Amino acid sequence: MIESRRRIRTFLTFMTKILNVLIKLVQPRKKEAINIAGAQAAFDELHDNYRLYKKNWRDLKWPFIHTTFANLTEIASLYVVYLAFDQFVNLGAVILAYAVANFAGLISVLPAGIGIYEGLMTGVLVATGIPAGLSLSVTIMFRLVTMAIQLPPGYLLYQRAVDNGLRSKS
Repeated sequence: MIESRRRIRTFLTFMTKILNVLIKLVQPRKKEAINIAGAQAAFDELHDNYRLYKKNWRDLKWPFIHTTFANLTEIASLYVVYLAFDQFVNLGAVILAYAVANFAGLISVLPAGIGIYEGLMTGVLVATGIPAGLSLSVTIMFRLVTMAIQLPPGYLLYQRAVDNGLRSKS
């Protein structure tokens, strides 16, 4: 579907119109909740980016390797927190909980999926047979440790990027 600009436009314009009708049922005074022209421009940009990535897919090798390494180290960190609690648990359960929580964190409206991430990770861990008290404790400790490690350098690098951006505009 994403190969063809026409198919993308047709399908997503249709979906936008349906969403506008559904929103109009809930909010009758709203004329057009989703601007169709704006949505089509976004879809065109999506298609252009897809074509660019498809043409230069080998350039994604190192970002893919770095992302894979980052995910593996986070899973290892989560398992180390279990070891710190003197518990040996199923590694598959840890991987599954991490994957579900990260996906939910992507679609969450809150930064870093706060709240949803912890709830889902704990829920998945409990569903795989790990006790609830242990799952919640480990999840919260894992989040605190990873946030404490990632936020300070992230903040400093962000500030440096903002400062560099402001200097380049001057």
